[in-house]
Amino acid sequence: KHRIKLGDSSSYYYISPFCRYRITSVCNFFTYIRYIQQGLLKQQDGE
Repeated sequence: KHRIKLGDSSSYYYISPFCRYRITSVCNFFTYIRYIQQGLLKQQDGE
């Protein structure tokens, strides 16, 4: 089981594996965007 804590509240909420997957996907997306903004990723040529 996975738990999540929202804000400064001391209580945790249980989330389903699907919800955990969606949350981690969004976090990974924002990390990827941040890497692009910082110039840490090189553009790959498709040819």
